[in-house]
This record gives sequence, C-alpha cells and structure tokens, in this order.
Amino acid sequence: MRETSLAAYERIKSEGLLSIRRFEVYELTALHGPGTAGELSSRSPIQNRNNFATRLSELRTQGVVRECGEKTCSVTGHHAIVWETTDEMPVPFKRESKSQFLELSPTDMTHLRALWRKGSPLERATLWRVVNFVRGGKAP
Repeated sequence: MRETSLAAYERIKSEGLLSIRRFEVYELTALHGPGTAGELSSRSPIQNRNNFATRLSELRTQGVVRECGEKTCSVTGHHAIVWETTDEMPVPFKRESKSQFLELSPTDMTHLRALWRKGSPLERATLWRVVNFVRGGKAP
C-alpha cells in the first residue's frame, strides 16, 4: 500500500468516516488488495458476495476505491474487475429519494382520488402503496 493510501486509511479508520459495513470492505481492500470482489470477499465476514460487491460500488461512488484493471478471479474463475484503495477521503454517500424520480401530475391525482373513492379495501391498500412509493407521502 502506498504511503498516501495508508495515511488515508488511518484517517478514515480513526475518524469513523465510513459506515461499519463499508469500512469492513474498505479495510479488506486496503489490507489485501488489489483484488477482485470474489478474492476480497473470500476474506470477509460478509457472507453474501453480492452485498460485498454492492459496498465496493458505494465506496467507488465515495471515491475511496477505484477499478484498477481486470483479471480472472482466483475464487470464481470469471473475468472480473480488480479493485484498489485510493488516497482520497470519502465524499458523503447520498441515497436518492424515490420522489426525486417520480411525480404525480394534477391529472394523475384526480384519477387516483376517483379510484380511491370507488375502490374496495384491497384496491385502496394497493393505491396507498403506489402513492407512498411514488411520492413518499400520504394517500389521496
């Protein structure tokens, strides 16, 4: 590990700049990388390799790991991305809310209200779930 990456690792660890699961993946990548997700996850307490790969993608979004090549994974035998740590501090990880992607127009709301008034309890429950998914708000 490069000195700058080691300094970044020490600071991230001492200041608790990553969530527990992300730090576990980051630490394995720092101490045992570069490596594929399969190779790194084989050393991890995280049992599900898909969860491990998800954390790697989140860490890439935060700027603390990067893709540094490709190779055949010694664990899975598949062609895979090789990951390594960077010397950067993490940028905050933001989850986009569903309401930023979907909006209901006034016409949509008029139709939903009509369906709500006419609907059976099962139909109302379904509408409730749809509206909460789309708006993150209350049913019409």
